[in-house]
Amino acid sequence: MVASTYKVFLYDIRSQKIYAEIPMSDLSYDYELDGEGSASVSLPMESVKLDGTTLKPIDVFPVRTAIAIQRGSELVWGGLVWQYRVDLTNKLIKIDAGGYFSYYKYRHTYTNGNRFVFKEIIDMIKWFILEINSTWGNGIHTSLSGLVPNGARRSKSWAPLEYVSIADVIADLADEVPSIDIKNFKMVGGFFFYFDPYWVDSTHIGNRMSNTPNRDPDYNGVSLTQGVDCEITEIGVDGNDLANASYVVGATTNSKTPPAHYELRNPAFSSQLPYMDVIVNANTEKKWPNLYWQAKSALSAGAIPTILPTVVTYPNMFSPNQFKTGTKIKLSSGDSFLELNEAEYVITRVAVSVTGDGSDRITMDVVQDELFKEVDTTNA
Repeated sequence: MVASTYKVFLYDIRSQKIYAEIPMSDLSYDYELDGEGSASVSLPMESVKLDGTTLKPIDVFPVRTAIAIQRGSELVWGGLVWQYRVDLTNKLIKIDAGGYFSYYKYRHTYTNGNRFVFKEIIDMIKWFILEINSTWGNGIHTSLSGLVPNGARRSKSWAPLEYVSIADVIADLADEVPSIDIKNFKMVGGFFFYFDPYWVDSTHIGNRMSNTPNRDPDYNGVSLTQGVDCEITEIGVDGNDLANASYVVGATTNSKTPPAHYELRNPAFSSQLPYMDVIVNANTEKKWPNLYWQAKSALSAGAIPTILPTVVTYPNMFSPNQFKTGTKIKLSSGDSFLELNEAEYVITRVAVSVTGDGSDRITMDVVQDELFKEVDTTNA
């Protein structure tokens, strides 16, 4: 397969205007489920900007400077410069960047607290991001055009002076395995989310948040076979997170009352395994009904040993955009031990390494699809 052409764009995160376009062939970037992702890029110190001048420290000013990576005609990664090092021997500027989501670690719930009553969880996220990106909020202008309703409604509150990061708010709302809502008997809860670059116009790049309507992984259409289009370098099996009883401890509303808590068991799994407890500290959650969903998620994650294949694609065979975290691939290994045959696995991390000739290989961490399914707690 022909190697791809890579470019790195430097632009101002607030004005969104591009001021440098630099051909690249030696970089790496990654995406993480419910995380920010990162990129490492080495730019020649003599790189020329669009106005004909060379790069200066002001052009890689942390947080203000954004980068977007283009593979062929696709934007495949975007984020903010957080730090860089200058290699005077090799005349390189070595940039470490975090995905756009990393910015929201540094924005927080209000000093006076925040409270939502039975509100759609995607609308909660919209409210926070719109506030941050308002004129007075001075944010990074995240577009919300990719957000879709989830159907799950929750009552949530954050106390005055609690200062929970908006990144944690989003990740906590996302991390629920879909379960039957005991109020309306609909399958609701959780979602996968993404922050991606997009072209505003030919000279400006923006960032957009999107989500899936639930946390039920969809098949992305890719089947990989060991020795044909990928290498399955190793397979780990981990039982440290097995659990058939979950105890979720929330926050207290005052110093005189104990914190809210919820307990659930997995009866079917208890017949196969000695009791194994998982304790979840939901120290920002004060509402007892919300703890139920976290208890269900903890039991789903602990229902089977985690199988952890590491999959590396052959060079230049796939675009990273084919492998969104939270989607499923099918794996066949041909080994006589696990005997993977079109087995469905969910992508949790994607790392792309690009060599000097532009060839790229994609390394994926995946887990089995069953970890994202609801467990039966009937008669718990």
